[in-house]
Amino acid sequence: MRAFRLLVWPLGLGLLAFTAPLTRRLPDTTYGGSAWWLLWSEVAAALALLTVAALRPLGVGGLAVAVSGATWLVPELAGWTSGPAVLSAVADAWSRLLPALIVIGLLASSRAAVVLVAAGGLLGAAARLLLVDPFLDPDCWRRCDHNPVLIPGMTGPGRWLEAAGVVLTVSGALWAAGVCLSRGRGRLLHELPWFVGASALAAGLIVPGILRLVRPEAAADSAYLVCFLLAQAGAVALALVLIRDRLGQRRLSRRLARLAGELESAPAPGALAGALRDAVADHGLQVRYWAPARAWYVNAEGEAAEATTAGDRQVTPVRRRGQPVAALMHSEAVNGEGLDQALGAALRLALENEQLRAAALAELRELQLSRSRIVERAQLERRRLERNLHDGAQQRVVSLALLVRMLGQRLNGDGQPGPAARAEALTRATVEELRRVARGIYPAVLADAGLSGAVLDLAESSTDLPVSLDTLPAGQYTGPVETTAYLVIAAAIAEARRRDATQVSVSGHERDGRLVIDVRDDATPGLRPTVTELADQVRALAGELTVEPENSGGTRVRLELPCGS
Repeated sequence: MRAFRLLVWPLGLGLLAFTAPLTRRLPDTTYGGSAWWLLWSEVAAALALLTVAALRPLGVGGLAVAVSGATWLVPELAGWTSGPAVLSAVADAWSRLLPALIVIGLLASSRAAVVLVAAGGLLGAAARLLLVDPFLDPDCWRRCDHNPVLIPGMTGPGRWLEAAGVVLTVSGALWAAGVCLSRGRGRLLHELPWFVGASALAAGLIVPGILRLVRPEAAADSAYLVCFLLAQAGAVALALVLIRDRLGQRRLSRRLARLAGELESAPAPGALAGALRDAVADHGLQVRYWAPARAWYVNAEGEAAEATTAGDRQVTPVRRRGQPVAALMHSEAVNGEGLDQALGAALRLALENEQLRAAALAELRELQLSRSRIVERAQLERRRLERNLHDGAQQRVVSLALLVRMLGQRLNGDGQPGPAARAEALTRATVEELRRVARGIYPAVLADAGLSGAVLDLAESSTDLPVSLDTLPAGQYTGPVETTAYLVIAAAIAEARRRDATQVSVSGHERDGRLVIDVRDDATPGLRPTVTELADQVRALAGELTVEPENSGGTRVRLELPCGS
């Protein structure tokens, strides 16, 4: 097919060189021969179609347009009355096939439309060539002599088959136009000039076929002349639209190539999207990167993001080596197909590098969320255990203490209080121990009074070590955040008590969406193992935990947690 494309122009120019002068000498039986400007319009249309065929991608459509351009003036040879009769018959039949070639080459994108149009064109051309005798038509114009390849006795059915071919061609053309109009709004917006030109060209060829069923054809007939001019204008308009698109595509390719050269080897996240916005003059353009392990799109920071058409936003997928790399979300004013074609190898490589980074960030983010879920699940389990101890074992031990007290009162009457008193003291100690264990597993006051209330309760229960509270945020946070902050504060106070501190201060505030807690003591600086054991839990919530000595003596424990964790 590539070799055929190389031969299109020489073959087309050769046929034009033969048919154009011949048409000029046939003023009564051709359109181009009736006026010089009509002939030049035909030549311009033929050259325009050859240009369209040369610029379009290879394929069945490109082949159909190439054949149409090369044979554009062949139907005029039907009016060559002094020439070979077989050649005139073939040229006359070719005029019935030419509309089908144009629709297939320029409009038809569905198999059904292609089949309908091809069947209509072939049926009409075959009927005209083999079954119709122009000599029997009193209104004949171009050919009025006997058909040399006629199958005798079939003129009547031939007329009906020729009409059936017109009906099939019209149906296929309407089907193809409907498919084009049903495409997305953005794509239709970019293809509208092409669609209008192709529709005008197809209508200029198909409508004369309908007119021939009801009125004789003639160059002087205004209806036929309008159709003739519409077809020529449509062909020229298509070439101009395609040339304009190719020039715009070349300019875009140069801008993107310049952009690829200006990009650093490792641009910052989001820098590539910003550069693409400037290159295509769409400040709303966004880039989404494919995360294979997650099977969804993410932004440059690895956050899950939508990549769907919405409103006037269109999505153009970008692939490299057949694999999805990114999706460009842009306005309808940007030709997505042209943008994808203009992306060179360097930019596709840059997008792939950005994709790898975004996918890695997505995995890190998912790992972070997984760790947060594990911490949250652990907190829920701690709370469940605390509830079980409080509502189960602790209540039974309290009941046992009451029974022991009642038994002791009876024994007191017998003068033997010693064992009963010891049993009562032991059960009271067991109750207090269970309460401390339950509070250590999960402080119930967190659920009732929040973090500030729980820290206040912790400070009031510290009778051997004064704990002063400065400002503490009064807001409610998620369970894992409040629990982790409480455990760190409790561990810091316990470490200060173990290191013989004389005072502890606790303060907190919110800053840039993070909860910041400071616990200061005046004990000798050193390691705080109970505190640092909580570092993994803090990091699982994307937080930070630091233990550092103060310049004035003592130690500061600082905790930072995202408020939305």
